[in-house]
Amino acid sequence: MLAFSCEPVGDCLVQMGIGDIVAVLGFLLAIGVQTWAITRYMIGRMDSHRDAMGAEIRALHERMAGEIKAIHERINTVKDEYVKRVDIDRDLMHIQNTVTDMKNDVNVQMSGMNNRLDMLLSTLTPPRS
Repeated sequence: MLAFSCEPVGDCLVQMGIGDIVAVLGFLLAIGVQTWAITRYMIGRMDSHRDAMGAEIRALHERMAGEIKAIHERINTVKDEYVKRVDIDRDLMHIQNTVTDMKNDVNVQMSGMNNRLDMLLSTLTPPRS
């Protein structure tokens, strides 16, 4: 047991026996062993969770890598098959000019044909008196 001796000046001294020292050391040893056991248990739990999370992260990384690869393939396909607006406008203007030229040629030919038909009709029909 602990025995206290206090002098009237206010200094208190603790006097411990060998049994008290062994009891305190046993208590400290028990607390240390429990702390060590709890620490080992928590580290084991964290390792198992870390391994599980590592597997999930690897699976997520593989899935994202596949999706990113698909996106890059789609971007490359669009880039390869994409027609620039300038090229489309140029080609459409060329088609429009070609159609306008053909229309003008048909009009010229039709007017020439109409003139020849008028001449043919005037030669075939007798003059009216």
